[in-house]
Amino acid sequence: MQKNKWLLKNCDSLKGRRVIVTGATGGLGREICFHLASLGANITLACRNEEKANNLIDEIKEKYADVEADFIELDLSNKQSVDCFIKKVKAYNGIDV
Repeated sequence: MQKNKWLLKNCDSLKGRRVIVTGATGGLGREICFHLASLGANITLACRNEEKANNLIDEIKEKYADVEADFIELDLSNKQSVDCFIKKVKAYNGIDV
């Protein structure tokens, strides 16, 4: 695809960088995940639906085998979910974006 060639030519590599994407399983968030993966970013999906997240992780890993992808549940309408998400993110060794 033309857009992938353009991205690779015009965007810096994100290889080895960790990026958290909220709303990752639908629409724009999903496309952002694939673009970031194409640049080598390791991706953490922050979203509500674990099944959709795991399906997307499988798709990302199938297309970009060298990219790490994982899931942390996040429901922004639930304070307890947000607090739990923050604790898990703080435990990561380096979040870049």
